[in-house]
Amino acid sequence: GTAVDVAPVTLTKDTVIGGVANVNVGGDAFIDATEVSTATVLNLAKIDASDTVQSVQVTGLGAGGWWNWVNATQDAAGNWVFDATQFVDGNLTVQAYTTDAAGNSRWDSFTVTKSSVAAGTVHADVGGDAFINQWETGSWTPLNVVQAAGDTINSVTISGMDALGNAVSTVATL
Repeated sequence: GTAVDVAPVTLTKDTVIGGVANVNVGGDAFIDATEVSTATVLNLAKIDASDTVQSVQVTGLGAGGWWNWVNATQDAAGNWVFDATQFVDGNLTVQAYTTDAAGNSRWDSFTVTKSSVAAGTVHADVGGDAFINQWETGSWTPLNVVQAAGDTINSVTISGMDALGNAVSTVATL
């Protein structure tokens, strides 16, 4: 055998991937009434610009009361979009699958909240309907109040007619 000089080779071990740092809709983690559409845009903030988002899935409670999941798709501008109308108001889980140039991959999971209540609007009900019946009256009647995502309720005034037809109102204790 003849001895041959071989040039040194440098190898780099890369087993880490940055992945997706954050998911938001319109600058926050809330899908409000103006953002609910069949093409709701998800903003994915990658940790490393060289990472590639391969797929995005959204799961949550569907409009029919069943668990639902959809695959987000990329539109012509490269935005990840999904049909938010397929879900009821509440928390949705967004999972993003990312790969990098070294072949590393990872799943990241985030929560966004869908609230199709218009900003400044309050929906209230007692017992699941819009009526306070004879069994729901009393000195303390629970009132379910749903507000738009990001809104703050300072007070709730309840107005109506008493049994004699007189206009009455009261401020509910929050």
